[in-house]
Amino acid sequence: MSLEKKWLIIIVNYNTALLTLKAIKSIYKSNINNFDIIVIDNNSSDKSVKLISSTFPSLQMIVNKTNVGYAKANNQAIRLTQNEYILLMNSDTEMITQHALQKLQQHFEKEQQTGIVGAVLLNSKKKIQSAGRPFLTLSQMIKKYLFCYEPNKIQNSSTSYPVDYVDGAFLAIRRSAIKNIGYMDDNFFLFAEDMDWCKRAWLCGWQVRIAPQILVLHHHGASSTQDFTNALISNGKSIYYYMQKYNPGHAQMAFIVFCIALGLRIPLAILRHTGLAGDYWRALKCCIQLLPRLETLNNRNTL
Repeated sequence: MSLEKKWLIIIVNYNTALLTLKAIKSIYKSNINNFDIIVIDNNSSDKSVKLISSTFPSLQMIVNKTNVGYAKANNQAIRLTQNEYILLMNSDTEMITQHALQKLQQHFEKEQQTGIVGAVLLNSKKKIQSAGRPFLTLSQMIKKYLFCYEPNKIQNSSTSYPVDYVDGAFLAIRRSAIKNIGYMDDNFFLFAEDMDWCKRAWLCGWQVRIAPQILVLHHHGASSTQDFTNALISNGKSIYYYMQKYNPGHAQMAFIVFCIALGLRIPLAILRHTGLAGDYWRALKCCIQLLPRLETLNNRNTL
């Protein structure tokens, strides 16, 4: 089956011009030029639009006047197109595996009930960062945020395997699945929108799988660390919003666990000389102030 016009690759850019250029170059290097790329710029201030458009003049760009968030930006591109397969690719990722799109498409064609496919994400040291993750529950929150425990192993398989959800940093989805489950929930400004999308896919009968032979380099946090305080607050709000959707009885306690985790990271940041202690402290103060009005909380905020 021809790949022509079948794939749309969406990259959301926010002040990560150089990394976005690397991501785009890795796409052209790893695949035959038979795909569309749309870059959504979320009101960058680092001359991203000028640099990206001058380097790739034929590339389609959507330039937002405000930072609309990750989910809403991706939805913009999805709504404008009709490609059969869509790949969400973070601006801080690079394709490593050759012919990644062809291999992703083979998974979709072979596994008709598969709606979403992810890859194995590697950090800058080429160590496994993510190979599929479990859905967030209160017990998972405690393990992950208080004890820093999150199982993250590639299953011993040469073929794809099911997972709860895959990271939105590199998430491929078929158009027919989107027509069934809907667009990303753009009430998520940043974080947890990928988990929510995969949750809705499973609830609608679609499988979510990892293709272990596809490797992607992920320079984690390139955008969010630019305003780390606000990113932390957005993370807490997204956690609460996700839990409110699927396990409302535990939503407030999950947010409290997140606040405790912020507090624990303040002395760690001081000991490790990361320079982030102030961000954790400011985020903690803001989240504590949000506690009395969580039920009326508007999840959207701007970075």
